[in-house]
Amino acid sequence: MENASKALIIAGAILLAILIIGLGVFIYNQASNTVSDTGMDQVAIRQFNGQFEPYINKTVDSTAAKALIDTVNQSNKLGKSRIELPDIANKSEIKIGHKYTTEARYSEGVISVIEIIDTNASTIIDDGDEDEIVENVEEINNLFLPYIGDGNPGQMVIDLYYVIEDYNKTLSDQSKKVYYEQDWSLEPNGSYRAGNVIPDEDHIFIDSKYRIYVYSYDENNRINRIDIVYLPPSSGEIK
Repeated sequence: MENASKALIIAGAILLAILIIGLGVFIYNQASNTVSDTGMDQVAIRQFNGQFEPYINKTVDSTAAKALIDTVNQSNKLGKSRIELPDIANKSEIKIGHKYTTEARYSEGVISVIEIIDTNASTIIDDGDEDEIVENVEEINNLFLPYIGDGNPGQMVIDLYYVIEDYNKTLSDQSKKVYYEQDWSLEPNGSYRAGNVIPDEDHIFIDSKYRIYVYSYDENNRINRIDIVYLPPSSGEIK
């Protein structure tokens, strides 16, 4: 009888231990998968934050800063959890050649704020009578190189025009601006006219083809002129 009682006590203790362990595992799993006020569990939070981690808590160039803003805007459109950009919120505020620090703030483990701060690491330096921008030549050229080539559609010419205009707005030294020359333009009446015109929607046909090439570089091997040539339709081609 005594042995039977001991056996029951031992069995009860084992059962109780199993229940305690099971309860602990249950509580741990619940804590691991807790849904925050954003409606995301831990896996979703890691995936959400992972979009921004390549850019945050480091110093980045202007290209990466713009990519971060694009990523934030796209994420905000999806509406899972909104991220605020209190310092620099628009790509138009990003300046070529500048460096930016990025810092994230979290709410319940989810990134809620990203600060993009212009460090002016590569900025305008006062050099007597004129300002000089100290830039990364490769970064500057890479703004324009994706547009270089033969048989490019008219939309690519228009896009390049706005890239050049945005870049030139960051410069105070005229000699450092990028110039474009359109050798041939297609007039509304169907004739071709030589000369330089603004390659915007009023002068470029979206369905036309163009040759875009680098005409010249400056002494620092930076692109300073891009030429745009209209390619007339081949013989017998219906435009």
